[in-house]
Amino acid sequence: MGTAAGARSAAAQPQVESIAGGRYRVRRILGEGGSKVVYLAHDERLDRDVAVALFRVEGLDDAGRARVLREARAMGRLGDHPHIVGIYDIGEAEQGRPYIVSQYVPGGSLSDLLRRAPGHRLPVGDTIRIAEQLCVGVEYAHSLGIVHRDIKPANVFLAGDGTPLLGDFGLAIAPDQSRITSHGMMVGTAAYMSPEQALGRALEPRSDLYSLGALIYELLTGRPPFIGDDLMAIVSQHVNAVPEPPSKQTPGISPALDALVLKLLAKTPAERPLSAAMVRETLHTIAGSSRGAMDQMASTVMVERPNLSGHAAPDGTVSIMFSDIENSTLIIERLGDLRAQEVFQIHNRALREQVAKQGGYEVKSMGDGFMVAFSSARRALLCAVEIQRWLATYSTQHPDAPLRVRIGLNTGEAIREAGDFFGKTVVLAARIGAAASGGQILVSATFKAMTESAGDIRFDGGRDLNLKGLSGLHRVFEVLWAAVPGQAGKVIELPPDTATQPRREPSAIARAAREARGREGGLERDQFVFGEVRQPLPRDDGRRSTRRFGRRLRRLRIGVVVLLLFALSSGIHRWKRYREENATQQTVGPRQPGKAIPARPPESMSESSAPAEPAPPMVVKPNTPNQRKMASTERRSAPAPSLPRSKTTIISSAARSGDDESATESAPSTGPVPSQCVPTPHRYNIEVSAVSEKSEADAMVGRIAELGYKACEKTRTVNGQTQYAVRIGPYNSADEAAAAQEKLHEQYKAAYSEQ
Repeated sequence: MGTAAGARSAAAQPQVESIAGGRYRVRRILGEGGSKVVYLAHDERLDRDVAVALFRVEGLDDAGRARVLREARAMGRLGDHPHIVGIYDIGEAEQGRPYIVSQYVPGGSLSDLLRRAPGHRLPVGDTIRIAEQLCVGVEYAHSLGIVHRDIKPANVFLAGDGTPLLGDFGLAIAPDQSRITSHGMMVGTAAYMSPEQALGRALEPRSDLYSLGALIYELLTGRPPFIGDDLMAIVSQHVNAVPEPPSKQTPGISPALDALVLKLLAKTPAERPLSAAMVRETLHTIAGSSRGAMDQMASTVMVERPNLSGHAAPDGTVSIMFSDIENSTLIIERLGDLRAQEVFQIHNRALREQVAKQGGYEVKSMGDGFMVAFSSARRALLCAVEIQRWLATYSTQHPDAPLRVRIGLNTGEAIREAGDFFGKTVVLAARIGAAASGGQILVSATFKAMTESAGDIRFDGGRDLNLKGLSGLHRVFEVLWAAVPGQAGKVIELPPDTATQPRREPSAIARAAREARGREGGLERDQFVFGEVRQPLPRDDGRRSTRRFGRRLRRLRIGVVVLLLFALSSGIHRWKRYREENATQQTVGPRQPGKAIPARPPESMSESSAPAEPAPPMVVKPNTPNQRKMASTERRSAPAPSLPRSKTTIISSAARSGDDESATESAPSTGPVPSQCVPTPHRYNIEVSAVSEKSEADAMVGRIAELGYKACEKTRTVNGQTQYAVRIGPYNSADEAAAAQEKLHEQYKAAYSEQ
């Protein structure tokens, strides 16, 4: 809906002077379309400027009036949100013309801004800012089950400070509204509609993400992703053609932003990002990618989302290492392109050798930047130490072209579908690496806690950093990897006030092994110095056996702890199941299913000492097949009410915002407890019309369950009255729910029509 579709010249005269009996005094025309005229008006009652959309009655049939009401109700349901145009009033003016009064946004529409911009496009920074804020409004609408269906520059309005607001919900669909357009009808604007929308199929929130991708494409390039001579030519490209990357039209766009836009424009919803929230997080990461290759890789990986579960530890965690060369641009300026490229290739080969030696997986590389995944945090740390030691040796031997690399390490979950843990694990590792200086290895507190127990590699005392794009302070630690001159492989020992100690005192065997290593001056376990060869130790002094025994003892302890934790977790799970089963346990008289009998008092208690109140009866549902059959016969003994098609509707499984729905369900007096209806956003249910008697709803749940459907009961309060509705599902799409609805009616009629 147009609230500020772009101010016309001040000379434009309004067609009407006032609306709603003089309450809204018209000042001038803001915009005009085929179905409505938008005026800037002043609300005389509340003393504020508003935008009034006055619809034409010519050609406005019942469906058109329903669309106007739907737009008002959809926007009214969204309430007051900083990125959605607010609605204030709705009514009918003279000659029965509907009008909608909404928030006045003085900055005009996004399409007006594009018309004024050079090349009809915006700078990359402004595009990311607008798209990131717009995602907040789209995410909020989707959380209420509303799909906009017409996201485009003309429907995005700009406040005085440039904040974008999403408006014009005239084509929006909500979960509790009937479909106004007929099945297969194409609605929306051709240049921005998704393939499923062009084909008239059922829409979902990710259909809006396609339109959002088309909008971002136009902001970056000055044109929509597909253009054509007529409507069908454009629609055909949406369904079949692959768009060019925006960087082909506008050089200078980062690969990460290219990848995000193309992912939004994927042909099927399953290929697009999961939600507007994920798009917003990715845009936020891309916006902070100006500091180097690490951030660019992190933003690209967040879009591509590779599955790292195959490179994770048994507990599902993965260790991420980011590295790049400090001041690589200055190296190119000092050495020249050819010499600098040779140096960079030497760096890349050496890094890949160390990664392969420690069993790492190269996730991404961009220029001199690398992102590597390890299943073991210990191996990731040893790889980083080897890289820095080799580069230190190389820089000493080549003072004309020294290489200083910064490395960041973090550990977290390998992947989770919602995207939160994956994104944080990768971004935190990249931000820690970007905070490092050349020659430094910085690690997160989690990574340090997983690797410090070995005691052979030391860390400093740590410091709190404010990392860009991440809220709050984050504790990071520097790895003290440098070797003592003349003692290859020996880790620097710092005073206790500058270095953290291991969390546990080493055992006697471990102390003996460490003293033996100190006496011989050899390499410590898993300490690597590039180019050196380990010298075999004498076999007759028993020190090698002592070290081997110490390693095996540590592994045995770790294995015992893991087994104990697993056994404890399994025992707790079984105990919870036992408690739940006993909580619902009931007693019943023989061959009397469902009949409650009072609990018998203990024999040791005399009649005089009996409690004042009898113990509550305990009831169980039938457990044997014969008892279940008897219960089914009892339910069928009464005539079953008919189930016409008018009593069932397809709704989104998210809870209705207009009704007061209970979060838990009460059980009927006898028989099985109906399952609880749990909202699952972006899925669909079949709902049977609500009734005022709970027993009727319970009986309907039982009959539908007997037909093999998953049914649950939902309680809501409407105008102070409690109603009970039955829901069947959920289903992944509206089409799937419609097919199940047809089948349900056929089976119900066949099973209960003669009762």
